[in-house]
Amino acid sequence: MKPIRPFCIIALALLFGACETIVDVDIPDEPSRLVANAFLQADSLVVVELTQSQSILINSDLKSVSGATVSLLEESQAVATLEESETPGIYFSPFTPSVGKNYTLLVSKTGFESVEATTYIAPPVAIRVVEVDTSSFESSYYDGDSLVTERRVMVDEARLGFDDPAAERNYYEVSAYRYELQLQARYDSEGNFIDTDTVRYLSPIYLRSDDPAISGGESDPLEGESDFFGTTLLFNDDFFNGKSYSLRFSDTQNFGFGFGYEPQWYVVLRTINEAQYRYLRSVDLQYENEGNPFAEPVQVYSN
Repeated sequence: MKPIRPFCIIALALLFGACETIVDVDIPDEPSRLVANAFLQADSLVVVELTQSQSILINSDLKSVSGATVSLLEESQAVATLEESETPGIYFSPFTPSVGKNYTLLVSKTGFESVEATTYIAPPVAIRVVEVDTSSFESSYYDGDSLVTERRVMVDEARLGFDDPAAERNYYEVSAYRYELQLQARYDSEGNFIDTDTVRYLSPIYLRSDDPAISGGESDPLEGESDFFGTTLLFNDDFFNGKSYSLRFSDTQNFGFGFGYEPQWYVVLRTINEAQYRYLRSVDLQYENEGNPFAEPVQVYSN
């Protein structure tokens, strides 16, 4: 048997040894603050969720804030005072914002520092054309005791064309929906399973895109992310400012469904402002980094 050499013993000692440094971190005890979360959309009711911030050492659910005064200003003129709903911390108003207006949200509550935020509802940009490349495949299902086979359609790629306004920076959100079919049924008095109604509803589609506009322009927090998954696609016009553009995207599943119906799809192009764009992108990035110990911390944007 060969003897263990001294340098091997030293190496083993280094492998099984450990160094530990304890660092005391002085975390400041910051007072709890009001946090108002809301999206203002044209022709939609105003709804605000109000919670309070908490220490990073607390891992419990956020606390709702009741009894606050929440008001909305349009172009510096008061237009609505929001009422609290039956759900604590949820405030609403039947007032509907308008396109092209500036709005300011004011929130105050005894024991907290008052907060406010200002936003702008950007005018819409019309969709010029939607082009779709499709393919088909066979799908089978049982209709009672018989096997039914039919061809279904899926989308390989969709292209959404629009004209970007010049002389300004624009921000966009694209989403797509498909009609889903749901059969409602019941058992009759003899125990037979019978259909009673057919319900069709719009279901969000999970999208992906390797379009260069999605991978980001200047100062984009997700720059370099070529593939993006989610129910919406967020992008700005850095890549095509003032020009006509055709955005390419596809779905992560197929658009079709069975029961003999042809699929129907709806594509929505929304213009959003910079604050909403930066908030949603930072939330996406935080979600992507969740659970990754090597990722940089993400500061979610707030206006």
